[in-house]
Amino acid sequence: MHNILIKASRLILPIALVSAVILSTNSYGQTTVKPVTTDTICSGTTVQLYATSSRVSGVSFSWADTTGASTVSPTTGDTVSVSPMQTTHYRVIGDSSGVKDTTFYTVTVNALPVVKMTLSDSTPCFRDTLWLYGSGAKTYTWGSSLNDPFATGDTVYDIALSPRRYWVTGTDSNGCKGRDTMITTVRQLPKETIQGYVGGFSLGFGQSVCFDELLTIKSSHGRNTYKWSPAAIVGDTTGPQTTLMVTQTVMITARIDSSNGCFVVFPLTYNPSNIKPLLIRTWKSDSTICIGDTAKVSMGGANQYHWSPTATVVDTTAADAAFFPSATTDYTVKGFTNGCTASMTLKVGVNPIPDISLSQSSNGKVLCVDVPDTITITSNAGVLFDWGFGVVSADKIKTITPGKTSTITVKAISALGCINDAQITINVDTTCGTPLSVAGNITTGEIKTYVVQNGELHIEFGNVPAGRVQVELIGMTGATIKRFDLQEVLSNDKRVLDMPEISRGLFLLKISGEEYEIVNKIMR
Repeated sequence: MHNILIKASRLILPIALVSAVILSTNSYGQTTVKPVTTDTICSGTTVQLYATSSRVSGVSFSWADTTGASTVSPTTGDTVSVSPMQTTHYRVIGDSSGVKDTTFYTVTVNALPVVKMTLSDSTPCFRDTLWLYGSGAKTYTWGSSLNDPFATGDTVYDIALSPRRYWVTGTDSNGCKGRDTMITTVRQLPKETIQGYVGGFSLGFGQSVCFDELLTIKSSHGRNTYKWSPAAIVGDTTGPQTTLMVTQTVMITARIDSSNGCFVVFPLTYNPSNIKPLLIRTWKSDSTICIGDTAKVSMGGANQYHWSPTATVVDTTAADAAFFPSATTDYTVKGFTNGCTASMTLKVGVNPIPDISLSQSSNGKVLCVDVPDTITITSNAGVLFDWGFGVVSADKIKTITPGKTSTITVKAISALGCINDAQITINVDTTCGTPLSVAGNITTGEIKTYVVQNGELHIEFGNVPAGRVQVELIGMTGATIKRFDLQEVLSNDKRVLDMPEISRGLFLLKISGEEYEIVNKIMR
């Protein structure tokens, strides 16, 4: 057996040595140990060691961690992996048929740098510049959940657009790396817009404003904190809106602060102008209309328009406007161009339409085919009427026998040309008044019958043989209700029979002459 003496200076090296230069090869007798890569590592990494012997063959090796930790894997064989957390001495025994020699080998472990990340603001406002600072190492590489890597150096920046996770990897002079991570949230800016107005018309930024017009600048909802400047020319420095006169080019600043500490700044520039629009009016209809009609006008000379009063205007911002007032009305149109306004007043006259109502002698009752109905008009004085027959007259009464159910429309036309109309319906039973049966020396249509309101039965005889005639009123059950005997009935004769017993309903009327017989259906 070979005994190997170890110098004391070699064995008393400190265990936690952070950075020390170790001999790359330690030889004790026939066994030699070498690292596969390096024997100086960073904490948390693994290095392979391999042993060789000067013996020819048949040598086995066993390994051990002198600190007592199990950082060797495997513990036998010529090559092992070690993962020490601190500087560690390893013992390897070479055994050749019971002949052993021992060698010690030291792996130096460098501690990882303690890398620290610091942010200028962990809750930046949207679009703020976010500064990130690294410390504890020599060089730094930065990454984020959006972009990895995105920068190097101990001081870098990013633009805060959304919540993100940032990390920094620091490398010290030994090549060891440390890491730190932080998460940021982003506060939103006030969601407002700023709009300028002149005479109710909206302005674009940088647009001119007439020197004699009041400029009003408004925020979109007014729920934040406001500061307008310069204070010397604005009317209100802290409200949601301010006003000013633009007599020269002005630069206005609006700062809006929200309750979360974020703010936006709007720089606004306005230039003076004195070019007012010259409004041109063209009527597209008569300016005087009848109630219910529409007056139309077309405007020119401006880029934008606004009409008032608005209630009877079809489109209050149109250049081509339409009005439907129920009484004579003055309308004001305001035109806008180049930050200047001009106004014009237009009068729309309104004439009344004539009154008209219709009544009928039948009171809406169903008539037989050849029974006339008398229509009467009630209207204003001096009104003409169009009955729909192509004739316009002052006649207020017409007797009409339509032959079928018909709706009559009558138009009333005033002296000013305004028109109103009314309708009435004449109800006709087309099966009533036409003979149900005709016999003898007579033709259909020679005898006409109808009942008037007071129970009178009117009979008109045409070209019929002269002689005695019997008239019989028969109910729908077939029973005779009343009978009349007429003496000496001549051609073209007319008779009126009193029948107060006739109730409302349908009846059969049988008219029998000496040479003929006819049966009609009548209605009351």
